[in-house]
Formats: sequence, C-alpha cells, structure tokens
Amino acid sequence: AAALRRVETNRKLLRQIDACRVGMSCVQSAKFKFRTPEEAQMLTILLSGSFPNPERVLPGISELMTNAIEHGNLEIGHARKSELLDKNALNQEIENRLDTEPYRSRVAEALVTKKAEGTYVVITDAGLGFDPRTFINLDPARALKHNGRGIAQAKTISFDRITYNQKGNQVMGFVSSELELDW
Repeated sequence: AAALRRVETNRKLLRQIDACRVGMSCVQSAKFKFRTPEEAQMLTILLSGSFPNPERVLPGISELMTNAIEHGNLEIGHARKSELLDKNALNQEIENRLDTEPYRSRVAEALVTKKAEGTYVVITDAGLGFDPRTFINLDPARALKHNGRGIAQAKTISFDRITYNQKGNQVMGFVSSELELDW
C-alpha cells in the first residue's frame, strides 16, 4: 500500500514538472525554506526541474524532503511512524505537530546548485539528527514494511551519490553531469 501511494504521488508530481523545467533550467543556485508537506511537494516539483532528468530525481527529492519534515522537524521516529501508518493517523499527527511548539517554528531548507561536475540538492532540517547507516542501503527485511525504504531508494534510483552530515540532519544528493551510456 505504501508503495502504491508513493507511485500515485510521483505520477501527480511528474505531470507538474514540465511547467517548472524551463524556468529552473536557468537557475544556477537557489535556496528555499519549507515547513509543511504541501510546501515540500511543490518544491519537489520545482527542484526536480533543475536536474537533467527530472523524472529520475523526483522520487528521491520527495523522500528526502518528506523525511526532513516528518523525522527531522516533527521528530516522528521510524517506529512511531509505523504505528501511525497502521492506525491511518500519520497525516493527523503531522497536522497536530505543525501547530504545536517546538515544531511550529521549525523550517527545513533545500538548496539546489548546478556545477560543472553535476547538480546538487542539499536538504537540512532543524531536528536532532539520526544515524543514516541503518537506512542508506536496501534491506530485504524492510521490503514489506510501511516505511524505512525511502533513503535507500533515493540512493539507488534517484542520485549518483547521497551523503549525510555527521549529525544526520543534512543530506546531499548528487547527480553527475557525465552522460550515461545508452546500451
């Protein structure tokens, strides 16, 4: 069910990318702030348009921005998110926390930068951070779980490289400008 929700969300986002692609192709570097899932979704579309293959990076940017809000700024841990998904209560919990201190004043940032070697997106949240090593690689044990696959999927599918800062509240996704071989 989680995978189907993500596919449907990505389909909706992909339809909107073309509108942003031309404008974002002119941007060399831009910094954005976001706080809500709706803001993150709109920024995902915009930021994807900065990359050579927006369709490729869209799901990865979406996952990383969602994580910045849910796990970072709102401090909804992995286990708690699983419980909330089981009860179909995640969206309500997000709304509640967005209106409650200390979460209400927290914002995340997204920076997109194009350089000769490729395009970078850096997403920073105001949370306590975490150890990404548990989630950075695909784990068959999480294949049928509600959550816990997003970072590994972003690393595997969307980006050539993903790195986190030591604290675990900032992630950098990179896509090389070198052309991929077309066999």
